[in-house]
Amino acid sequence: MSQTIKIATAVPVDEQIPYNTVIVPNNEKIIECVSHSYSVKVISCIQIFFNMLTVLSNPYLMFQVVFSVCGYYGAKQYNKCLTYVYFGHTFLSCLSEIFLLYFINTQNFPSYESRIFTNIAFVLILLCNIYITKIVYRFLNSLVRLNLNELDSIKRGSLEFRPVFIY
Repeated sequence: MSQTIKIATAVPVDEQIPYNTVIVPNNEKIIECVSHSYSVKVISCIQIFFNMLTVLSNPYLMFQVVFSVCGYYGAKQYNKCLTYVYFGHTFLSCLSEIFLLYFINTQNFPSYESRIFTNIAFVLILLCNIYITKIVYRFLNSLVRLNLNELDSIKRGSLEFRPVFIY
């Protein structure tokens, strides 16, 4: 009886990336644009969800869902026109919150506590809207600063990457 002995061999991997490494694009403008794009997509998805809940009670507010969808697809497809529409919506939303805050303060409230609670709620909503508008503006600004070749490489997904070590 002859026995065949099999010897196990291992093939080394050509290039291993250490565990504390992140792969990012080479161009800093592209990194900024892509990261802001993720932020705008997440924010617009959250707005779509809450706007859909609002539409259930008032169907006339469907236009807010359309603006939020414009923001999502503007960030997903790196479309300047859709992003401008979404930025205009968020900017007008900030202005309307300021107007509502002024209008509410001119009304008579049954108690002092209800006025304070209403003012605090509207100021918090206004601060959130200002922060959202700031993020959308940063994305729009980084999108405008890209040249056509960089924008095309982002849309096609053909970016050159480099490792960045995290300490």
